[in-house]
Amino acid sequence: MSDERNPPEGLQSSFPQSPSAFDADERISFSKLDSKYLLETEEGTEFEWDDALRRWIPVVGYIHSALLVNLLQTLSLFSPLAGC
Repeated sequence: MSDERNPPEGLQSSFPQSPSAFDADERISFSKLDSKYLLETEEGTEFEWDDALRRWIPVVGYIHSALLVNLLQTLSLFSPLAGC
């Protein structure tokens, strides 16, 4: 089983390695908020392009907001406001 923080070489070797090629890859988007290129694999694993290192870095510590709300509701730590 592979460690998600260190994906197999074969996985990253299939990613474009030049910003000029990013527009042609539908897995890649650009975050204007963060000023970063983002890549999401078919499995849902996310990567950010690091300009200094010129490579894709796995995004760690990301929790989808719906999953977080569900977790907090389960733990009775979150109560949505009525009518919102």
